Amino acid sequence: GGEGRAETVTVVQTKPALAFSVVASPDPVRPGGQINYVMTVVNRGGADLTGVKLRQVMPAYMVEIPGFGGPWESWSGNDNYLNSGDIVTWNLGTLPAGQSRSVVLGVRLASGTSAPPNSTTIASSAEVSSSSGVGTSASTSVIVNASPALVLTIQADRSSAMPGETLTYTLSYGNPVS
Repeated sequence: GGEGRAETVTVVQTKPALAFSVVASPDPVRPGGQINYVMTVVNRGGADLTGVKLRQVMPAYMVEIPGFGGPWESWSGNDNYLNSGDIVTWNLGTLPAGQSRSVVLGVRLASGTSAPPNSTTIASSAEVSSSSGVGTSASTSVIVNASPALVLTIQADRSSAMPGETLTYTLSYGNPVS
């Protein structure tokens, strides 16, 4: 007789799986203050992702990116003004399986007559994609607090006094500008 032979082949197919988060701080933010966005991309899958791109849509009331000339690949406005709806894009390249990458972007909120009204929600969204078609999106928001911030200081006219001597105190108050 003949010998029977059986082979079992198991094919394991691993797919990249993205996790993505966007966090904004501070919350609340004052007019003229800087909002820092931290965007983190995690490849939770078993295969490397290539051609990873991150895009963040600028919300309303943003006026500038301090230190313009950052590590992004492009900025859709390209008119030296930051406009609502402009898209900042980063090319993150290859993201190995099990690895993460974070991007930080600071943008300045309008102030003065262009400032958003108190309690305005500043919402921002971002998306991450790869050349393999795997992608996801996330969003975050902060609240504008334009309420005055009272600062009060007290100062004596000298650092020490003898019993019975008069000390003069000066109270100073104000509403500091952001």
